[in-house]
Amino acid sequence: LFVSRLPSRHWFFNRFVVSPWLQEKNCVIEIMRPFTAAAVSLGVFGTDVVEAVKCGTPLTTECLGDSDIRYDADYTKYLKEQDPRWADFEGYWKAELSVVDMAGNSKPPKKLNGMVYEEHKRVGFYNHTFLGSRFIANRYYFYKPAPQDLCDEPTVNAPLLNTEGGGTCGVNGLLATGGFYAVASHENDGTMNEIRSVGVYSMFADAAPMDHPDMPSRYQVLDSGTVNNFLQMPGLLVQDSSYTFIDKDTVKVAAIFVDLFSDNPIESANLGRMTRLTEEEFVKGIEDAYVDANILPSERLPIPYDSQFYPTEEEWCNEFKDPSCSASPYKEPVASMNGGGIALIVVLCVAFVSAVFYVIYRHAKSAQKNRYKKRLISAMARNITVMPAAGQLNHEDLKAEFDRIDKDKGGTISKEELWAYITNGHMGTTSEKDFNAMWSVIDLDDSGEVDFVEFIAFLSNCGDQFEEVHDEQLQRGGLRASIRRLSSVRMLSDAENVSTATPNMTRDDIIKKASRRLSTTFTGGNAVIDEGEQGEVKQATSPSDTESKNESGQAEDV
Repeated sequence: LFVSRLPSRHWFFNRFVVSPWLQEKNCVIEIMRPFTAAAVSLGVFGTDVVEAVKCGTPLTTECLGDSDIRYDADYTKYLKEQDPRWADFEGYWKAELSVVDMAGNSKPPKKLNGMVYEEHKRVGFYNHTFLGSRFIANRYYFYKPAPQDLCDEPTVNAPLLNTEGGGTCGVNGLLATGGFYAVASHENDGTMNEIRSVGVYSMFADAAPMDHPDMPSRYQVLDSGTVNNFLQMPGLLVQDSSYTFIDKDTVKVAAIFVDLFSDNPIESANLGRMTRLTEEEFVKGIEDAYVDANILPSERLPIPYDSQFYPTEEEWCNEFKDPSCSASPYKEPVASMNGGGIALIVVLCVAFVSAVFYVIYRHAKSAQKNRYKKRLISAMARNITVMPAAGQLNHEDLKAEFDRIDKDKGGTISKEELWAYITNGHMGTTSEKDFNAMWSVIDLDDSGEVDFVEFIAFLSNCGDQFEEVHDEQLQRGGLRASIRRLSSVRMLSDAENVSTATPNMTRDDIIKKASRRLSTTFTGGNAVIDEGEQGEVKQATSPSDTESKNESGQAEDV
C-alpha cells in the first residue's frame, strides 16, 4: 500500500519498483514471500495461495526435491546429463555376432520363408542417437548365403521372428533391419525405457511396430559401466542383454533370450563384439556388406534409412510419457511453516518498518541538501551571472565571490563568515540545522575553515541547482527588460506632459517630476506591458507634441 500510493516520479518508486535490476532479481516478490507464508500459516488466504508458497525458504519446510531427485522439477531430463556414461553408448558401431544354443554350440543354418541363410554368424551395423530425453537405435543385420546342399532340402514354414527375404537360395544373402525407441523416465535416474520396437525386434510377423509402454524394456548403466537391458513379457519371453565396455571403442555383447513357449527354456544366446566406427567407416562398411552378402539391389536400403515408424510428437508426450513434455507423477508436497518462521517474520517486519523510516530520512536529507545548495547558488546570483553548470563560470567571478564571503581576507572562509553571508539577506531565512549540514559538506577536512578548493569542490556538486537558478535568472531578465522598455515610454510621456504644462521648468525639475509619477505607477499596480501596448503609447504621441518637445529642448534631454 505504501509503494502504490507514491507518485510515479518518486525516487523510491523508481529505485525499488521500476528499476530493471530489481525486476530481473524479482526482489519485491522475494521480500513479500515470507509475509505471504505467514498469512498462509494463519489461514488468511485460501488453498490457491497455500499451493503457491515455496518450500525451502527460512520460513518453510525443506523441499523434498533437495533429497529426492524425482521431486526436483528443475532436474535435467536429458539422458546424457543424468548419466554422462550414455555418451559412450552413442555413435556408430560394427557388431560381429554369433548365435549359440543352450549347449554353447553354434546354431546351424536355418530356413526362412523358403530361403536358407547362415544365422549362426552375422554382421550388424548400429547407429545409436540420443536426442535430449530420447534414444533412437537403427540397426542393419547381414546374413550370408547358405551352402547349396541346405538349399536343396524341402522348405519349412517361417518361424515367428523371421523376416521375409528374396533372391536365390545359396546365392543371395539377407538384409534384415531393426530399430527401437526409448525415452527417459520421471525417475530422473538416468534409466530409459524402450517403448517401440520395429523390424526384427518386433514380435509381429509383418515386422509392424510393436508398442509396449506398459511393459517397457529398461536400459540402465550399472555401476561397473556395463549397459544392461532387461525385458519381460509375461507369457511370451524374457530377454537379458549386457554391453560391457572393454574401452571406449570396444564392447562385448551378451544377450540371452528365454522363450516361454518352448520346452527348452533358453532358446538362444547372442555373443559378440562391437567396435566403434566413424560415420565414413559406417557407410563404407554397409556398402561392403551389401557386396559381401550379395544382397539384391531391390533389397538394399539407403544409408541411413528413414524409419516410417518414428513416433510422432504426440506419441512421445502422451503415450510414451516423455518427461520433457509430460506431467510428472512426483509433485512437491505443500510447504508448511517451520519452527523459526514466526520469529523470522517479526524480525522482517521490524526491518521493513526500519526501511520505511530510512527511506523517509533519506528523502528529507535529499530535500535539505537541495535546499541549502540552491540558496547558496541563488545568493551568488546576486553578484554574478550563473551559468547552467559550475564549470562554465568564470574563474575570476568565483574568486571574487569567495573573497566577498571572506571578510577578514585570510584566504579561507570561517563558519562565522559563511553564516554572516547567509543571514545578511542573500538567501532569505535559513535554519541553523540546514547551515550546519551545509558546513559539514563544504568543510571536507573538518579543519573549521573552507579554502577556495573546498569551495569549488562543493559548487561542482551543485549541477542541478546551477541549472535551476540559471533558468530563473533568465526569466527575471526577461521581466526586467519589459520593465525597462515600459520605463522609457512612460518617462517620455510624463516628461512631455510636464514640459507642456509648465514650459518654464528647469531640466532637473522635469526629470524629478516624471520619475515620481513613474514610481507611483509601478507601486500601485501592473508594471509590465507587452510590445503592442508600447506601440500604442508611442503612437499616442502626436506630431505636434513632438514638435513642441523639440522646441523646448527639455523633453529631448530626458
